[in-house]
Amino acid sequence: NYGLYNSLGKAPGSLADCTFANNTYGIWYTGDSNSSLSLNGSSITNGATGVKVDGPFTARVKCSSITNHSGSGIYALNGAVVDLSSSSIPVQGTVNLSNNLYGINAYRASDLYLNNGYNDFQVNSSITGALTITGTICAFSGITNITANNNHWKSLNGQPDRRDYSLKNCTGSLLTLSDNSPDLYTP
Repeated sequence: NYGLYNSLGKAPGSLADCTFANNTYGIWYTGDSNSSLSLNGSSITNGATGVKVDGPFTARVKCSSITNHSGSGIYALNGAVVDLSSSSIPVQGTVNLSNNLYGINAYRASDLYLNNGYNDFQVNSSITGALTITGTICAFSGITNITANNNHWKSLNGQPDRRDYSLKNCTGSLLTLSDNSPDLYTP
């Protein structure tokens, strides 16, 4: 079951101040290159997947809580771009992606923007295999680093740690998340 299902959107979509709970998919949004999704000030909790974005468009998520999913907080696939950075309005819109098996799961996603996002990527460490971010990002075959300053990670030292995420580009090379000013972890 779905809180919201959009099949092959061909225009920008915007959701604000929404609450979805206890759904298999809180939001399942499918679109083409003319689509986009803006999610602001919303709460999506207690399901299998919080937000599934499928297709070559950008999903901008700000000031929202996507928590307590047995699978992914955000599942991005088939060219989707996930933007949790401060590059769009509102800036520094914290997204809480805690207590999911995967905060973000990417399957052949196009790109991932996290810089200056002030996001919370605390995973439920009691779940075996839980990762903050996992999958494949296919923007550029030569990309090796994703800048992700000012985010809150699972790691005790505050920095994103290889034990906490598993990202590759579409040629199979490992991607590194770098955060030069992390929000330090407090157990």
